[in-house]
Order: sequence, then structure tokens, then C-alpha cells
Amino acid sequence: MRDSYESLLKEQGFVLIYTRGVSMEPMLHEGKEQSLIHSVPAIGREPEKYDVVLFKRGQEYVLHRIVGRKGDLFRIRGDNCYGCDLVKREEIHGILAGFYRGDRYVDCETDRDYLRYARRRCLFFPYRWTVLKLKTYWKAVIKRIKK
Repeated sequence: MRDSYESLLKEQGFVLIYTRGVSMEPMLHEGKEQSLIHSVPAIGREPEKYDVVLFKRGQEYVLHRIVGRKGDLFRIRGDNCYGCDLVKREEIHGILAGFYRGDRYVDCETDRDYLRYARRRCLFFPYRWTVLKLKTYWKAVIKRIKK
């Protein structure tokens, strides 16, 4: 039987995984980048805004970014998602320490490009919905014009 990520994080202090799904695109692509996740004690600090954290939703593990706090709960969302999850601190099993893009390791604590990306992703989120709606509208208009 496979060990759960929680037990591996407790025993080893880290796990190295390939992600599945598209919720963290364009940063993490399904099956391409290896993600290094440390347990919260191994990181040596509590989760905070912009961190990408591992938590469990039902029977599924999810790797999403903290975009804010609401009381005792963390607001968490995938970079390629519109909805948020509200997650308690004790439900967070690990924090993304970095990932491998090809041969290059991107350190989520120190890589300036990554840190700028994380902040931009959160800052411009409210505008993404509007842009998506406008894009959909104009595609429909162009389709009607071409007919």
C-alpha cells in the first residue's frame, strides 16, 4: 500500500511529486515539473499569503496558492481557477519549497521571478474574470460576423 503524503511528510519532512491537473498552470504543468513539498515544521514557519500549499479535499490531495485569510481560515485557489477553498491551518500538510523545470530548480523562497509571478497572479486575479468574459463575448461577435 502506498504511503499517504501526510505520513511521508511526517517521516521524511518532504515529498517530491509530479502534479496532476491544470489548476496550477501556467506555473506547474501536469506531469512535467517535479514539485518539492516540505512539511510545515521542515520549512520552519507558518504558511502565509502567496505560498503554495498541499491540503486534502475529500480523498484528493490539492496543491493551491494561499491568496488571503478569512479569520482562522486560509483562502486558497489554484492559479488557473476562479473559486476558492477555505482551509484550516491543521488541514495544510505541506508547503511548496520549489520545483524543477527541466534541469533548473526554482526556489519558491528566493527566486525573484517566481516571487514576482506569485504576487502578480494574486494581484490581477479580479481582472481575469472580466477579461475572460470579454474574450468570450468578442469570440461570439466575430463568429457571427464571419457567418
